[in-house]
Amino acid sequence: MATATTRSAAAGTPAATTRTALVVAGMHRSGTSAMARLLSLAGGALPGDIIQPGPDNPTGFWEPADMVGLNDRILASVGSRWDDVFGHRVGPTVWARRDQYLDEARAFIARNYDDAPAAVLKDPRASLMIRFWDEALRAEGRRPVYVIMVRHPLEVAASIVTRGDASEATAVMAWAACMLAVERDTRGLARVFIDYDALLADWRGALARIQTAGGDPLAAPTPEVEARIDDFLSPDQRHHRADQADLAGRGDLWSGALTTLSWLGAATTGVEPDSTQLDAALVELERLARLTGPALHDLRAEAADAPGLKAELADTLTENAALRDLADQFHAEADHNGRHWEASRDMVAHLTRELGAAREQAERFRKEAEGILPLRREIGLAEARALRQQAQNRELVEALEAERQRAANARAERATAQERLDALEATTGLSDELAALRARHDAMLTSPSWALTRPLRVLAKRWRALARPGRS
Repeated sequence: MATATTRSAAAGTPAATTRTALVVAGMHRSGTSAMARLLSLAGGALPGDIIQPGPDNPTGFWEPADMVGLNDRILASVGSRWDDVFGHRVGPTVWARRDQYLDEARAFIARNYDDAPAAVLKDPRASLMIRFWDEALRAEGRRPVYVIMVRHPLEVAASIVTRGDASEATAVMAWAACMLAVERDTRGLARVFIDYDALLADWRGALARIQTAGGDPLAAPTPEVEARIDDFLSPDQRHHRADQADLAGRGDLWSGALTTLSWLGAATTGVEPDSTQLDAALVELERLARLTGPALHDLRAEAADAPGLKAELADTLTENAALRDLADQFHAEADHNGRHWEASRDMVAHLTRELGAAREQAERFRKEAEGILPLRREIGLAEARALRQQAQNRELVEALEAERQRAANARAERATAQERLDALEATTGLSDELAALRARHDAMLTSPSWALTRPLRVLAKRWRALARPGRS
């Protein structure tokens, strides 16, 4: 394996390595986020564009989105991904084609860390391509110090299964492949293995070991910094627990995981055992890769098509649902139309009955009208007779009034004559004149006009009798 010196030479003439890069390595869900935040609180520089916390990591990921995107593209280019059960193959493959992405990695480092004395670099995906990032860091004048997080694979698997990312067996094997690759590719480099439980229980001890391995890249934390770290790190962050005996009793899981865990557990105490067992585990893992790799590749290809198939299925289900809704709508409209037709038929029957009743009533009115016409004619004749009688009555009244006036005049003349007669008799005693007057009076009474007006006088007398109160 190439040494740090030969790797730097391969990248050209790097800047003087006076600055440190604290590279947090290890499998996903192994405490890499907690370690990255600890190092940043202790004075290490985080990059920009940090991914925001999520439901599965509410205290933060502390990894840059652009580095994650670059690593995902590199993994995809070699047919791999973060949970590759044969992730030990990724490093050598990426190293062989490093020139395709090295400039982009160096630009990321230069852009995000500038002259920071201690840079904090964290993305678990980078653990599968340690040599590539080691080369980029050294080319940018930084001395990598690898802080490798160790957590029980069953705890890691439980966390991954909870997120729904993989099965337990896949997660355990991916953990073993990742940790074997990290250990292999950091041999001979500045590194320290930190147990996740030990970090939560005694972060000061873990930080002291990192300082020793890295040549004190960080300043001693102040009381204020220590208080912030105490507030951040808590045993409550640990949601799954397992021990070595739990893994030893699992015959359904790859045995190389137990070998790897045993070696790493010893390394977290500060004493690295002989790596022969790990090399043997790598040989066994490679043999499995050659046996099952092609089949796994086909399965991954099918899985890659799964989103499209799922989308197609979702479209089909959506279309079927739309058709069902349309059918339900048609049925509903048919039911509505049927009810409307029944109601219309009932309405027609009701209107027909009302029309028949109206016709019967009209016939009765017609017959009644036929009986009323003669009465109307009789009433008309009676009204005409009444009008004629009224006209005659008016004429009689007018004649009577004229006769009354003449009678009044006659009475006035008679009275005048009588007065004259009386005056004559009283003053002169002339009997002749009196006789003459009486003769005139008698002549008037016996005159034809007096006889002619006798009926009028009789009628007037009767009229006065009828006009008296109490008579009808």
